[in-house]
Parts: sequence; structure tokens; C-alpha cells
Amino acid sequence: MNDISGKTAIVTGAASGIGLGIATALAEAGANVVMADIQRDLVEQAAHRLSGTNKCVQAAADRCHAGTIRARCSGRNRT
Repeated sequence: MNDISGKTAIVTGAASGIGLGIATALAEAGANVVMADIQRDLVEQAAHRLSGTNKCVQAAADRCHAGTIRARCSGRNRT
């Protein structure tokens, strides 16, 4: 796998299941993770659990709008 330290990944369906697994693996590998899910409480809990691995930002939306993602990623280094 390529080095993803400091890169930003957006994971939809990140509150549980495969999405949470992917978000966890990315965060543990050093990526900044934007977690998106329609289940606000669950995605916030999941992001809190991952907060010790790296910068982990959660987003709750019924669909991913570019503006929402940009707002959640603001201040991050782009590579």
C-alpha cells in the first residue's frame, strides 16, 4: 500500500459495517478521515472512538454534498 499519511479520505456509510472498517483502517494508516453517514449519533460515536488514531472528522448527511465535504475538510493540507 502507498503511504497515505496526511492524505484526506472521505468515507460514506462510516457509522458501521464496511464503511467503519475502511475508516478505521485509513485512520490507523495515518490518513485524515471525513466520516459521512445518515445516522448522526452513530457516526459521531464512531468518530470519537477513532479520534485517538489520527484527526478524524465526522459528517452527517442524507447525501454527500460537495459543500459539506469542503467545509469538513477546510484547513487540511491537500496533496
